[in-house]
Order: sequence, then structure tokens, then C-alpha cells
Amino acid sequence: RRPPRSTLFPYTTLFRSKAERMVETIMQLNPSRAYLARATGADEKKDIGGEENWLQKAVQADPKNYEAKERLAYLYISDDRHDLAQAERYARDAMALDPARAGAYAVLASVLAQKGRWSELDSLLSQAERADSDDLAAYFEAGKALVASGTDNSRAERYLKRYLSQEAEGAAPQPGHAHWQLGLLMLKEGKKQMAVAELETSVNLLPDFRPAADDLKRARAS
Repeated sequence: RRPPRSTLFPYTTLFRSKAERMVETIMQLNPSRAYLARATGADEKKDIGGEENWLQKAVQADPKNYEAKERLAYLYISDDRHDLAQAERYARDAMALDPARAGAYAVLASVLAQKGRWSELDSLLSQAERADSDDLAAYFEAGKALVASGTDNSRAERYLKRYLSQEAEGAAPQPGHAHWQLGLLMLKEGKKQMAVAELETSVNLLPDFRPAADDLKRARAS
């Protein structure tokens, strides 16, 4: 899961020149925000290197910018820039800046799950719930990481079901994505009927999400 893109600076093709003027204006007033806008533009163009560069500049311009550090942390757990050490570094930095926000906990939960640091992970998940009981994204990210690694399927199932136990908040991952991950997990365990049921739920909730539809076809054919 990536954090929501900034809505302050629309950076579409249609409004590119207007957005560029806005960025230049903001650059004079708040360079860090301007760099975030450029990072958003790079993200929309799928320029991973550019996005990373602009986010780093945003952090350099304002070391107390939570959003910049959170977005860098998410970038470093992505397949494009998989660097768990950097992801952990920026997630912890962001948590220190604002321990009440959920995003950094979610990234760190993914890192700890991928590294199998179970006691730290359980402690972090409890801390994340205390910080924001309405946003359980940390459970989703930990569960997703475990589905991918296959290191602890029962733990992955427990985390994903905990995530689905209450309504998703705001920009948190949609329930359809959690059902998709559960479907993948059931497939790995050879539980075809359960896999099909979870994937059908995912497709019903996310009809335009192609990966879930493809995995549903695969599950039915298995």
C-alpha cells in the first residue's frame, strides 16, 4: 500500500503548465512542499528514480516533514526500490515526528514481518493500535508481507482477518485488497474453495482490479 498522493498540487498532463507555475511559487515559500509536488509528478509518470530524488530533497529541505519520510519509507518497501534498511530508517524517523499517525507503523510492520522479527512486530502492532485504533493498516501490511514470503501463514491469516474486523479508514487499503491477499494465502495452502470465495469477494469489491480477477481464474482452474 502506498500513501495517498498529495492533492495540493495536481500534476496531470492537462494542467502541467499551471501546476509547474504553482510549484515554482511554492518553491519560494516552502521548498519541501514543492519537492513533494515534484515527487508526485514523477510518481504519476512512473519515474521511480525521480520520485526518490525529489522525496530525498524534501527531507533535506525539511527534516521534520512527516509526509516526505513516510513516502520514502513506502517507496523502499516497494518492489521498485526494495531496501528494508532504508524503509525502517525513514519509518522510524516519521514515527518519532508524529507517533499518532498510522502510515509509518504500517511500513515498519512490513519490514519486521519480512525480517521475521516477531516479538518486535507484535509490540509494534499493539503500539499502532494504541496510537490510532481506527486505522489497522499495519496489520494489512504485515499480513501482505507474510503472504509474499510464506514464512508464517497462520500469522498472515490472523493479521489479515484482524484488518478486516473493522471498516477501513480513509486512505487505508480497501477490504478488497485484504480479501485478495487471503485468497492468495488460501491458494498457497491448497484450500481451493476458500481461495475462490476470498477472491470472488475481492473481485466483487474491486471489479477493476485485474490482479484479483486473474488470480480468481487461476484458482478456479486449479
